[in-house]
Amino acid sequence: MVSVNTDFPFNDDVLQALASQGATGELAANQPRQEWLREMAQLVDEGRVRVQIRQVFPLEQVAQAHQESEVRRGRGKLVLEVRKEG
Repeated sequence: MVSVNTDFPFNDDVLQALASQGATGELAANQPRQEWLREMAQLVDEGRVRVQIRQVFPLEQVAQAHQESEVRRGRGKLVLEVRKEG
């Protein structure tokens, strides 16, 4: 698990939950640095870290996306698409 924004206690419970899934995690208590963000982006680009996307919403559906984030607990990130690529 790689995170630059944790809003939960990173404690033994979290480490045990990760271990039960065959994963590891580390928390750096300082602010993310640009070189760290570049390294994480490279890991994602290389396929060594995968981001699970639960649902993509067009920007016009931001209210629906917000509701989804409040009521449903599921695996994966909710993504707001500001504009289509290409």
